[in-house]
Amino acid sequence: MVKAVLEVQEVTKRLMNVKEVCEYTGWGATKVREVIKNHGSTFSLKLGNRLYVDKDKFDKYLDNCIKYGITIT
Repeated sequence: MVKAVLEVQEVTKRLMNVKEVCEYTGWGATKVREVIKNHGSTFSLKLGNRLYVDKDKFDKYLDNCIKYGITIT
């Protein structure tokens, strides 16, 4: 008898769209778009007319906001 072993790999996406960022943060779409479109953001990327967020850079941004008491408005 041959047993097949399935290996499950978790795939984590590096880029998140607006909807995924909303689910990730619990924020509304308007607030997410506002933060992404901020000219000082280093974590956003625009491909065509779509907005994306680099998850690693966004996590660093959120960590810095918490660390230095920066309010996201």
